[in-house]
Amino acid sequence: MLNSTANAVSISFTDEFLYDDDRLYASFDVATTSNVVLRSLGYAGGTNAAGEVIADGGFDTLLFLFDAAGSLITSDDNSSGITSAQSGLSRDALLDLSLDAGSYTAVLTRFNNEYVSGDINLDSSWDQIVSGFDGRSTEFALDINIDSLTKPQVSVPEPLSFSLLGLGLAAVLSRRLFASR
Repeated sequence: MLNSTANAVSISFTDEFLYDDDRLYASFDVATTSNVVLRSLGYAGGTNAAGEVIADGGFDTLLFLFDAAGSLITSDDNSSGITSAQSGLSRDALLDLSLDAGSYTAVLTRFNNEYVSGDINLDSSWDQIVSGFDGRSTEFALDINIDSLTKPQVSVPEPLSFSLLGLGLAAVLSRRLFASR
């Protein structure tokens, strides 16, 4: 298997939620202790790390970060400092922190879908306090910028032993045929 490390990697997600209690789960691995920035862009818009222009007008986001064991590390609501031209408010989430090597899961959801406790993948672990999108669009954008990301492992197939044995026998036989002439 090949396992490689890349530096200064950005991952961008854009989509829309069908329901106000939907969640985006984004898992990633950090190769070495690194600065990691997670930023939502849906509320005020902007240009994401993939170069896509994100329109102002998305919903108010909450961002949670969990470790490999599913324990909540931190969360954020409204720290981006970027103001929506439509509302005059700053409602995008921002996490800027140093993470040790390991596996992590970021969860993006709509404001007031609070993580309560337990398994991050179960609906019963989240408490939806308010419904609807408050007249905003259902679209979201999330960037994850990592100084040192571990790329997924890629399997390199091993040649079949019988194929190698057959090629070796063919080479020996052909050498004997040419040597006897």
